[in-house]
Amino acid sequence: TDIAGQISIVEDYTNKRVNAIALAACDVKALYAPVKKALGKGIPVISLDSGLDPDPTLSLVATDNLKGAIDAGNALSKLIGGRGKVACIPYIPGASTSILREKGFKLAIKKFPDIKLVAIQYSESDVAKAMSVTEDILTANPNLSGIFAANEPSAIGVSRAVKARGLAGKVKIVAFDASPLEIEMLQRGTIQGLVAQNPYNMGYTAVKVCIDVLHGKKIAKRIDTGVEVVTMNNFYEPYIQKLLFPLRNQKLYQTKSSLGKR
Repeated sequence: TDIAGQISIVEDYTNKRVNAIALAACDVKALYAPVKKALGKGIPVISLDSGLDPDPTLSLVATDNLKGAIDAGNALSKLIGGRGKVACIPYIPGASTSILREKGFKLAIKKFPDIKLVAIQYSESDVAKAMSVTEDILTANPNLSGIFAANEPSAIGVSRAVKARGLAGKVKIVAFDASPLEIEMLQRGTIQGLVAQNPYNMGYTAVKVCIDVLHGKKIAKRIDTGVEVVTMNNFYEPYIQKLLFPLRNQKLYQTKSSLGKR
C-alpha cells in the first residue's frame, strides 16, 4: 500500500482547493495530518471504507468491519463444529479495516473454548504473500481446521495454498469481500463463506454525503453500509444475487452445470 502516494494525492487536492474529498485511508495515523490540513482550508473530507484514529472527517461511510468479522468468526466456528485449530490472515497492521477485522474474528472465536487460534500472519494485501504465509501455517499445523482471510488478496492466496495441498473443502475458509474470483472459489468449494460488503452502496453514499455537505445538509457521523455472509446455502437468493452483481441485468450467476473442472 502506497501511504506516501496517498498523502501526496490528498495534499495535491487540498492545494487545488477541490470542493470535497472522499478518502479511503490506507493508514489510520499517517493520513491524519493531511486530512486536518484539508479541513483547515475549508474542504469537507468524508472517510470512505476505512477511517482514521482519531477520525476528524465529517462522516465515515463504511462497513461495520468489527461486526462483519464477528459474523465471519461465527460462520467459521460453525463450519468446523466449534472445535479445532484456526488461523487469521489480516492484511495491513496499520489499516483500520484490517485492525477491526482481526479484532472481530478474535472476539467471535473466544466464545468457543475448543477453538485455538494458532497463527496470525499479514498478507500485505498481496496474493503471493498470502499464499506463502498460508503454506507456512499449513506446514506448522497439519491438522488445521479453518482460516479467516480478511480481504480479497488474502482470500485468493489462502485458497490457492489450501488447494495446492489437496485440502480444499477440508480446511474451511471464510473470507471478507466478494470479488468475481472469490465468488468462483465459493462455487467450486474452495471457500465456504464470504462476508460480502456493499461497495456500490458505499461509493454512492460517500459521494451523496459530499454533495449533502456542500448543500448545507446535516449528515450522520457514521453510516453503516452493511454486510451479508454468503454461502452456497443462500447464494441463489435474489437479495444475495443483487448484492454480488449490482450492475448486471442478465442472468446473475453461473449455474452449477456451467462450472467445468479446472
